[in-house]
Amino acid sequence: MSLSLSSISLIIIRYGYWIILPISIIEGPIITVIAAFLAKQGYFNVIVVYFIVVIGDLIGDLIFYYIGYFGKKLNGTFLGRIFGLTDQRIKKLEEHFSVHSGKTIMIGKLTHSMGWAVLPAAGAARMPIGRFLWFNLLSTMIKSLGFVLIGYYLGYAYQSINSYVDKIGFILFFILALGIIIYIRRNKK
Repeated sequence: MSLSLSSISLIIIRYGYWIILPISIIEGPIITVIAAFLAKQGYFNVIVVYFIVVIGDLIGDLIFYYIGYFGKKLNGTFLGRIFGLTDQRIKKLEEHFSVHSGKTIMIGKLTHSMGWAVLPAAGAARMPIGRFLWFNLLSTMIKSLGFVLIGYYLGYAYQSINSYVDKIGFILFFILALGIIIYIRRNKK
């Protein structure tokens, strides 16, 4: 069941900033667009909305990081085998993040569709939490600013925007995956 913009807006207006934070932890982009749209209409301060969604996004990303961090302990267990955790894969993750951690986090966050894989991988690779937070904050600030601007100026079309965000994320994921496959094939030769 899909809620209309007016229904969602009424819920957000009623509960204010208190509802924006928990929703932004779970589904940041669309709540950012809607809250920024409501800020343009005078219900919220757009700067406060921006900071709340940045904080919410960081909290959500820390949850993913710690899923990977503690998920590493699943290696050798039934769940570890289901998720393909092996000593060799974890070692490769650690090597990759020791060299390319900043780029990987930023690409994962800015492509939107890769974050669900990159963030737990950073935790599993034991990327230092300070470094993780720094690159994550930079990426989140850029991405959230983009969604705030979209919401502020184009928020009335939130359903279309949500559809485009999903499609663009899928396309970027596909291009990135294709690039990784090409890179691996070239390096094997």
